[in-house]
Amino acid sequence: MFLPKQRNTTITIASSLKKLVTSSFTLQNSFKCNPSLNARYFSSSTQNNNDGPDSNKQNETADKSGKTEGGFSDLEFLEKVMLDRSKLYKFPKIKGQKNAKTEFERYLQTLIKMRGPISLSTYMNECLTNPIYGYYMKRDVFGKQGDFTTSPEVSQMFGEMIAIWCVALWESMGCPENVKIVEIGPGRGTLMSDFLRSVKIFEKFKKNLSVYFVEVSTALKDIQAKTLGVEKLENDASSPAPRIQGISSYGVPVNWVEEFSDVPSGSPVFVICQELIDALPIHIFQYNEKRGGWCEVMVDEDLSSESEYMFRFVLSGQPTPASKMLARFLPSGGYDDERIQICPRGMTLVQEISKRIATDGGGSLIIDYGENKTLRGKIFSLKNHEPAHLFQYPGEYDISAWVDFYSLRTSIANSPDANKIKIFGPVEQGTFLRELGLDLRLESLLQKCETQEQADFLISSYERLVQPAQMGKTYKV
Repeated sequence: MFLPKQRNTTITIASSLKKLVTSSFTLQNSFKCNPSLNARYFSSSTQNNNDGPDSNKQNETADKSGKTEGGFSDLEFLEKVMLDRSKLYKFPKIKGQKNAKTEFERYLQTLIKMRGPISLSTYMNECLTNPIYGYYMKRDVFGKQGDFTTSPEVSQMFGEMIAIWCVALWESMGCPENVKIVEIGPGRGTLMSDFLRSVKIFEKFKKNLSVYFVEVSTALKDIQAKTLGVEKLENDASSPAPRIQGISSYGVPVNWVEEFSDVPSGSPVFVICQELIDALPIHIFQYNEKRGGWCEVMVDEDLSSESEYMFRFVLSGQPTPASKMLARFLPSGGYDDERIQICPRGMTLVQEISKRIATDGGGSLIIDYGENKTLRGKIFSLKNHEPAHLFQYPGEYDISAWVDFYSLRTSIANSPDANKIKIFGPVEQGTFLRELGLDLRLESLLQKCETQEQADFLISSYERLVQPAQMGKTYKV
């Protein structure tokens, strides 16, 4: 988390927590998920499997045909054009080669044929946010019915504690007007729904509040609007950047933008990044003495029939644009097969957030699974709460990487605005939530439970959030 240095940032949560604990609203009726489901994290012992860049998996090519305006397929159209093709290069046919299973695999193969092997960052970005085939662009992937469970989906108490943190920070700032709560990558909107329900009892805070969601997925925007009870969405014609707006059922304005830079400046911002950084594309570099040092791990197609997958990892034979651009983050030397992962988009984002906070005031929470050190390449894939291979059905499976909190801190510390803000953490999620008063909130909700089933659910959800063997230690703030 980081806050403006010039302000009094001593946060006292006692009064806010007391108000929340004794409030009239109680346990939400709809249980969010089964706490026994696997969350989107693994212990370090399960990370180093064959899903990473060490695996040598493989792939193939195919053509894509469709109808033109004249009614001919692409192939039919070309047959009507009289050209001498005898000297054109033809891709060799490999005996026993396999065929792409999906349109997206054919798209990726075409991309690789045109560019050569692509970076892991490009592969990850295409798989997650391609406008047509991207994983996040076409479905609800969260919770019990999705592929993974995030902390807000585990229990309402998580969103309530985030609300307590924001209210306490706002009070320490002197209760400024026109405060913006910005959530980047808000998922289904569950965290913000619990947040807004909680702050109903803080009338002055709620009166000065507006919500901004930074979201690129049209499908998720619709889900978020439904979660927050926004009945009518309208385009904001006065905004220089594309912006959709509406009023939530809690009476708080909600705005959707596609970039953090599109959030209007001029008033304090509280920025929440809950399991966002892990979904941002990473580059992985591997040291190879024979090739002259650090090489980038790339994704290439694999035409052979020896592997069931359509792609494989390869090492670049020469410097890549990313290796040149990120050279200052790589050690001057190394040992063979040493690997380092770098998330440039994550580092750039936290710098943008810190710059806004230094200018307008406010604070930010970065919550994710990761470690406070340089990582070797902890990347994995999930489907239906189970681990999957990184090349298994691209676009249909989640891909994420553990977060290197050390690089995020270093990026902020080296930014031009470093002397204007304070950086805290990372601390373990369990410690953070309990310091905010999670134990007291649990006790309050248990007293209002009507059945043993509700009580058991609350206790198991609490343990899921704070126990070191579950999400309490792996997730950090």
